[in-house]
Amino acid sequence: MSVLEINNLHKSYKNFHLDDISLTLNEGEILGFIGENGSGKSTTMKAIAGLINYDSGDIKVFNKNINELTFIERNKVSFILDELCFPSNFKIKQLKKLLGGIFPNINVSLLENYLRKFNLNEEKKIKELSKGMKVKLNIAISFSRGAKLFVLDEPTNGLDPVARDEYLDLLLEEVEKNGCSILISSHIISDLERICDKILLIHEGRTILSDYKDNILNNNKIIKINNLDEIKGIQGVICYKSLKNNEYSVLVNKDCELLNKYDSITDLEQLMILLIRGKRL
Repeated sequence: MSVLEINNLHKSYKNFHLDDISLTLNEGEILGFIGENGSGKSTTMKAIAGLINYDSGDIKVFNKNINELTFIERNKVSFILDELCFPSNFKIKQLKKLLGGIFPNINVSLLENYLRKFNLNEEKKIKELSKGMKVKLNIAISFSRGAKLFVLDEPTNGLDPVARDEYLDLLLEEVEKNGCSILISSHIISDLERICDKILLIHEGRTILSDYKDNILNNNKIIKINNLDEIKGIQGVICYKSLKNNEYSVLVNKDCELLNKYDSITDLEQLMILLIRGKRL
């Protein structure tokens, strides 16, 4: 069943256009949303959250237009979009009381468990928290609400590698236990490669690649060559990028004959870089 569906989303600013973005996120899936800074990921997520108006297109959550969601349905969606949007002078224990009034479905006992798990002192004020601690608090709140759809914009930003790994495990556990669905963006592509079912890559507001992760990795291979003449006229060559020492990184499809001659790798981060910065013959 579709939990989030976006069709032909358009949003224009003076110097940027989000053009024809579409995606489908089904129940129990994790979709990785990737692209460089300014590509339109946050704009798309803010449109889902209702924080900005979009020019045209269609956004559905639980098979309903986002403007038609009931209060109860809205509370089944959890967003982590940037910084915490709570009073900075509040202590965590004061925030805990406030959240009960904002989110009727929040599980305070579960929230307290996460606070202990993340070593978050309830006597601390939000303004006293480090970047990483704020991320952990955001996670604790988000995971305590019983949401069925998570929209996570760079949620691990500021976390050290150990904490990031713990967070990714929590995401997978949440999906497995509760059947929720997750749309997540991150610049740490290896994290998304580890947990995601689908990948959507956008560049300058346009979709470059959208498919199941396994299909993307199976259908695209990266090789290294020393002479560009080797790829001229060869079927299945997609693009290439110069490396040091007169080497070139070349993206080819799975049927390219060069795969019989060269060892290949499948790496989602390198694939993204090649598709965005690579040159076509």
